[in-house]
Amino acid sequence: MVNIKQAIIDIIVFGAIPTVLATLFISGLVNLYKFFTKPKLRLYFSEALTFDVLPAVNLRPPNMTIYTHLIIENIRPSMAQGCKVFLLNLEQKKNGSFQRVKGFNVHQTLKWAHENEPKGYEGLEIPGKYYRKVDLIHIPQNSNDFLLFIEAGPRGIKSNFPPGEYRFVIQVAGVNTNTITKTLLVSWNGEWDRKGIKVREERNGTLKSGKWTPKTQLGFSIMVGIIFTLFGFIGSIVANFVWWYQERHPNTLVTTGVVAIIIFFGLTAFLWFNSKKLLG
Repeated sequence: MVNIKQAIIDIIVFGAIPTVLATLFISGLVNLYKFFTKPKLRLYFSEALTFDVLPAVNLRPPNMTIYTHLIIENIRPSMAQGCKVFLLNLEQKKNGSFQRVKGFNVHQTLKWAHENEPKGYEGLEIPGKYYRKVDLIHIPQNSNDFLLFIEAGPRGIKSNFPPGEYRFVIQVAGVNTNTITKTLLVSWNGEWDRKGIKVREERNGTLKSGKWTPKTQLGFSIMVGIIFTLFGFIGSIVANFVWWYQERHPNTLVTTGVVAIIIFFGLTAFLWFNSKKLLG
């Protein structure tokens, strides 16, 4: 005689649950593929790439100019489209504290380096595993001010500033990419020498330069430890499931193994997909 209760349990275990887990697993794989192939931008500065000394073609007559760039890098293999860089806020340090530059009430668009106006202010493509530069400030020879390349318009914000220390809030965004917002401290001592220009990143009250610091190394190590802990936890759940079910159904070893594998990879993909927010 058929055991109805056992039949229902078997239908749930070998029918509904595997179907749900398989769906989660496939969905996780799809999202994992999108996560690893979607363009991802990084914003940083590098002493080797930041500075250029070139004649400024927008000045009459052309004058040798120090350009200070930021680097926007697409670290994934697919094309990043419609990328633009915005100056969200600009503050000058006065009397020991930063104060917003007068008239800076709306964001500005910064110009891509080596592009003529107005194309330099438009969204452009960044190929996979490639970087582009954006003009942060430039200082013409014999100038008492540094200048910004900001999109011309009716906003009435000045683009030349005296030596000192400034706080820039920069945002990079694209049509199919992530969005990055960073705060940079930029100082200039007034001398026409790139050694007199300092660019640092302000983050949670600390300053860093470059792309890889002890703080980011520590964070990465902690994240790797958490991921391996999750793998151990998932493995423990799967092992306990196999043991529990085999105790009750000793003749279903192959089927139980298949279900266990589906559970393992399904939960792994689900946790990995949701952890991407933590990984940035």
